[in-house]
Amino acid sequence: MQLLGTTITVMAKIFYCEGSTGRIGVLRAVIPFSDLKPLVSSESPDYVGQSFPAANRKSSAHIVFEIVSDEEDVGWRVGFYYVDKGPLQFEDTLRAFCKAAGLSV
Repeated sequence: MQLLGTTITVMAKIFYCEGSTGRIGVLRAVIPFSDLKPLVSSESPDYVGQSFPAANRKSSAHIVFEIVSDEEDVGWRVGFYYVDKGPLQFEDTLRAFCKAAGLSV
């Protein structure tokens, strides 16, 4: 995105959710959406709308990520997506990506 001649990288937010309510999400990472796409594409994320999911849907541990209007991309709508993968398993994927990309975790 360009703003006053400066390029700004739009970031996606990743939340780790656990517990019986499933609604409590801890912000784990904010990364460029272009980096997030390959991490979640194989997980078949479910679009849940423009509000944070109200309750756990399939399991007590999962991740949720948010796409805002500036990040909208072909095949991805603005809003929140549910991924039925536990935070610990996703953490392994995220750390492997960061290591390969030379980024700090």
